Amino acid sequence: MKNIKAAIMGAIVFLVFLIIILFVFIVWHTVHEDNVPVINDTNATNQTEQNQTEQNITEEEAFFQIGFWDKDLPDDYKQSGFEANLDELAEGFNSIIAILPSNTQDCQIRMNTLSNLGIHVFRRGYYGEANDNNRENFLLCTEDYDNYLGWYSLDEPVWQGKSLDDIERFYNTLKSLDPQHKVMLNHAPMNTTEQLVPYSNYGDIISVDIYPLPNNDMTLVGSELEKIKETLTRDEQEVMIILQGFDHDGNNAGISPTYHQLRFMSYYSIIHGAKGLYYYGLHQIPIGSELWNNLIKNGEELKSVQNILALPDSRININVDNENIEFLLKEGNAYYLILANTKDEAQSVNINLLSIGSELIIKDLFEDTRLSINEGNLEDSFDSYEVKLFQIYASA
Repeated sequence: MKNIKAAIMGAIVFLVFLIIILFVFIVWHTVHEDNVPVINDTNATNQTEQNQTEQNITEEEAFFQIGFWDKDLPDDYKQSGFEANLDELAEGFNSIIAILPSNTQDCQIRMNTLSNLGIHVFRRGYYGEANDNNRENFLLCTEDYDNYLGWYSLDEPVWQGKSLDDIERFYNTLKSLDPQHKVMLNHAPMNTTEQLVPYSNYGDIISVDIYPLPNNDMTLVGSELEKIKETLTRDEQEVMIILQGFDHDGNNAGISPTYHQLRFMSYYSIIHGAKGLYYYGLHQIPIGSELWNNLIKNGEELKSVQNILALPDSRININVDNENIEFLLKEGNAYYLILANTKDEAQSVNINLLSIGSELIIKDLFEDTRLSINEGNLEDSFDSYEVKLFQIYASA
């Protein structure tokens, strides 16, 4: 009898022991399951949401003029023939204001070279060529080339004392012979708006050349563009600018303007309405100098975003609370905000983007980073004369 009771008690003890072991196992498993996997699932969910909201938005291929003057190429380039250094220049430029040979065959050879490099051409015209007798010499050369942009009229006509009658005759002759291409008329910055208006009537593209450094603020490029826009006489006219591409230190060492200065003047011009940028003065700097390389580097960046630069300006108004930060909003498959600090000191800014949307994704395209936005407001800071380009689109 005692043996039976002992066996029963042993069984009960053993069963209790098993129950305790099972309970401990269940508790441990529950805690482990609640803590470790849940954290991993949250990360996975966040990553999934990010992948769903961030998009690789691109714009259709487009063309924005980034050019230089043929006549101002360095002496070494002139002496070694037209093709010398063009491969290198084509990395940073897609356009040229060129003096083309009057001989049709030579002109076509030059046009072929430029076309193969993806360089578009504004041809500098002359009074003697603009008549029917010379039509074969100056029209047949270019009429079959897709990279031909049109004519560059007489330079700085008001400042150089050219008569309005001459400019009118030149424009009308060119348009009668070559109506499908545009005529570019460039002004000097010395004249008043009232003096320029009559002349601006005889150009499809009106530009200004302005070289502010070293004695003037770089923002002068923007104010001169605003003045040029006031001289336009037709809605379809565009404005462009010819910027400083030569030394401002007087010794032609090829050091300045710096890359930072070139970038500011370029993007600041675009903010103020320039639909194309040209650079004057390469003949004053050595090939391979710091400035030479910086001009090409600056052009490479501009070419990399030309699909954005060619987009139409947006009509949406946004609020930027610092007047020293000027901006332009472009609109395509996404919105693109170009900003520039106009001061030689750091600036902080709040940008309210609620007019675009309440849930947005913002990318700094130059830094390739995603920016944080809080209830439609973006807080940011700018170094001296810094420029930025943001891509903005809805997170949904």
